[in-house]
Amino acid sequence: MASKIIDINTNSTLDSIIKNKSDGIVKQYLLDSDIKLKNQEILTFYNYIEVNNFEFFFKVKFPYGRRIKRIELVSKFKNNFYIYKISNKINIDKDIFELDEIISLIKEKYNATKFIFEGFIGTRNLPNNEVINSIQENLSNFITYIKY
Repeated sequence: MASKIIDINTNSTLDSIIKNKSDGIVKQYLLDSDIKLKNQEILTFYNYIEVNNFEFFFKVKFPYGRRIKRIELVSKFKNNFYIYKISNKINIDKDIFELDEIISLIKEKYNATKFIFEGFIGTRNLPNNEVINSIQENLSNFITYIKY
């Protein structure tokens, strides 16, 4: 993959995104084929899933317990919000359960009847279907897996 410059809104709060008043700033990132840093991994995933007419947000802030959690990627289309988490095969179950909890908290905080929130796990190595089904049975929200 050749290097590519990506312009993406960075460091917005989820609250501002939902209210259509994004408080982040648009930054430029160099997407490089040498993926060693977490940011490069997230941007590589973003490059893979980018969809026209969707707004994308990088490093979105969301209150999570006593601290501020950074959601790796959020995309928005009208009143639909898509929450993305990048995971490796070793931590995928932990990451899926954390994403499920975050989506439940978001639905509780915001009027879930007015907005739609969906979760996606991006991974380079999908677990087998038996593992996916076993995890999904214990979730409150449906999580979609994306191999990139």
